Amino acid sequence: MLIEDIRLRDDSELIAISPKATIAEAAALLGSNNIGALPVCDHDDLLVGILSERDIVREIAKHGPSLLDQTVDVVMTHEVFTCKPEDDTNDVMEVMQANRFRHIPVVDDKRHVTRMISTRDLMGAVLDETREQRRALAVAYELVR
Repeated sequence: MLIEDIRLRDDSELIAISPKATIAEAAALLGSNNIGALPVCDHDDLLVGILSERDIVREIAKHGPSLLDQTVDVVMTHEVFTCKPEDDTNDVMEVMQANRFRHIPVVDDKRHVTRMISTRDLMGAVLDETREQRRALAVAYELVR
C-alpha cells in the first residue's frame, strides 16, 4: 500500500504553523485540533521543521512556563524525516519505528507539505488492508473447497 492510498479522517485538514509563532500558539493549535504535531512552514509554505507535543513538554520540563513565550523555531525539530505520496507504507512505518516518532509530513517535490501521517493513520491502513486480505482469502478458500 502507498502513502497516497491512506484514507484520512474527514476533518484531517492540514494545519501548519510559522516558525515565528509562539509555543503558546502552537500548544493552542495542537489542543484545539486534537493533533500531536505540526509541520512548521516558512512564508513560502516550505517545510522548515516539525513541532510535536512531546517537544513542547520536554522543553517546558527543562525551562519552565516561560518557554511558552519563545518562538517555535527555538524548539522545533529542524531535520525532519519526510515521505512522498508514492512511498510504501511499510517503508515509512520502518523509518518511524527506527527513529521513534509518531508523525511524518508528506511532501511534494518542492517540500510543500500536502498532509501529515501519524502512526494511528498507518495502523488503520494496515488493519483495513489485513481485513481485505482476509476477505479475499475466505473467498478463495470457498472457491477451492
